[in-house]
Amino acid sequence: MRAGLILFTLLLIINLGAQEFDPDSLFEDMDEDSLFGLTEEEAVEEEEVTESPLESLEGEADKFLWGGRIYSDLGSSFVWNDELSDLDGWADDTVWYPQFGLDLYFDARPNPNFRVFAKAKAFYPFDGSIENCFSIHELFTDFNYDNKVYFRIGKQTINWGVGYLFKATDKLNLSPLDPTNRDGDIEGPLALKIQVPLGVNTIYLYGVANEIEHPEDITYAPKVEFLIGNWELGGGGILNPSLTPKGAVFVTGPMGPLDFFAEALFQYGSDLDFFSQVDPPVFENRENQLVFSGTTGVFFRDAEKRFVAIGQYWYDGEAQSADDWSLTGHHFAGLSLQKGFLLQPEKSRSGILNLSLLWLGDFSDGSGMILPEIEWEPIEYAAIALGATLRYGNELSYYRYGGPEYSMAPLEVKLSLRLGYGNY
Repeated sequence: MRAGLILFTLLLIINLGAQEFDPDSLFEDMDEDSLFGLTEEEAVEEEEVTESPLESLEGEADKFLWGGRIYSDLGSSFVWNDELSDLDGWADDTVWYPQFGLDLYFDARPNPNFRVFAKAKAFYPFDGSIENCFSIHELFTDFNYDNKVYFRIGKQTINWGVGYLFKATDKLNLSPLDPTNRDGDIEGPLALKIQVPLGVNTIYLYGVANEIEHPEDITYAPKVEFLIGNWELGGGGILNPSLTPKGAVFVTGPMGPLDFFAEALFQYGSDLDFFSQVDPPVFENRENQLVFSGTTGVFFRDAEKRFVAIGQYWYDGEAQSADDWSLTGHHFAGLSLQKGFLLQPEKSRSGILNLSLLWLGDFSDGSGMILPEIEWEPIEYAAIALGATLRYGNELSYYRYGGPEYSMAPLEVKLSLRLGYGNY
């Protein structure tokens, strides 16, 4: 297998007569992520720059670009731990949760064929320890061979999967997509990416070497993307000698006013251990059987870019219920709606009202969560928000179970005061 992978890599980088290509153009499809939840045209354009600072830099004055995001949330959370039918008083627990953080990136290009990008995060509480208040989210370099083969080496977020609320195929990044915080970053591993454009089609090869001790522990992930009309089709695999081999397929394309997307993961076995008995705990591994996971959904955004709707279904073949350990393989769904109103159109970035609703459900055990929020920005860089998290299902269900001695509360109300936040 190793010889085949080496041969595959050599075929990628030798004399591929491709057109001149800017690899950053592949990040254009991420604009919809950065647009999500924003309500004003000017804000959309600003967010595109700060969230995806990967545009081509031209001219002497643009060889170094820096920016980021600062955020704050001075809020309180009111939690009811009893069942909703037993509510007869004020909250069982009130928590003040001040949050303050900073994202900072720089993008340096000393020449057109070499680039250095870094993104760091600092966040409250600042307890004096570097690991608890500061982190390097991304740090990589880009270079190319004759504008035909493109390389990226370093800590990087890997573009793997096309889902908006769930990603069924992403087994490479270090953190999963959080559907309750889609604006949050996904942490990627230390990896090498080789990218070869072939006209409108593209071949990728990732080598993931995060926290390995021996070269044979490297994970290889080849991927191919084809453009057929307005539809993009893709397929890939994840190979590691000590892990279960995985295959993935992707598809995206327009369906009238909607954008359709789907992805599927095929595994022969699983890297996870499954409970076969709870007390005392006994685990079993699924070997010599096909394990499938898949997701599909639609995305909609109106012409004014002030209303976004996402609907998605996900079958997770590795999910296991805490209530019934024999129930393996769960059916999930999610619906996200966001609408923004500009209450004072004559004033830029003031008088904005944002409404959002997120529902996540597990059909297999009957649990779910509903997160409504209303946010008002009376002036620029300041907002007040009122939101809630309503969970339903029994205490051992997917959206209620938090561990052997803890069950997530069925109702939590949050009042937030967000001051001095924005992009720069």
